[in-house]
Amino acid sequence: MQGKLLSRSAIYLAIATFAVSMNCYAQDKPIDIQIHAGLSVPVGEDNLNTGMTLGATAGYGLTENIAATGALIFNRYGLEDGSRTGHFPIIKVLGGVRYTTTSDSQLRYFGSVEVGFARSELNFDTELGLGKSAVDLGGQDSATDLSFRLGGGVLYDFTPTAAVGVSAHLNNTSGQDAAHIDLPTFFVRFAI
Repeated sequence: MQGKLLSRSAIYLAIATFAVSMNCYAQDKPIDIQIHAGLSVPVGEDNLNTGMTLGATAGYGLTENIAATGALIFNRYGLEDGSRTGHFPIIKVLGGVRYTTTSDSQLRYFGSVEVGFARSELNFDTELGLGKSAVDLGGQDSATDLSFRLGGGVLYDFTPTAAVGVSAHLNNTSGQDAAHIDLPTFFVRFAI
């Protein structure tokens, strides 16, 4: 079980390390697309393993520093609770605001706040051993709840319309007992 957990963690770390995300902002192109991937750590929930996050965010520049955003984010965690094992995926659709600093250098900082809805689904398998035979008592539960996301990060403009960066976000969903932190999340942002 430890080996399985370590190999799963290594895969998630590899995804986070090699993930590329593109981020651009040009004065004449106020729309940007950000693609991100990284690790997601559950907080306050002992039965969930460190998971992964994948997503895309579109931004529309309202001013040079402020953009309205829309995001589609997928998180997935492993579940280990005694005899139960399974997975816990969450899909979030969020809208919000992002503030990005201006700078004479290529290094900039940003912060964002987003609200929306999260659809979560708990899938698990439970094996109840009865002598030489076992009974499989699997199950599934799902919910749609209000979701909140707060975060920020650093981006490096490698061209006037493209940037790479790293960010961290705190995610909280109203129907869940635990929050999760997407850390680190690597991204690329590009203007369209």
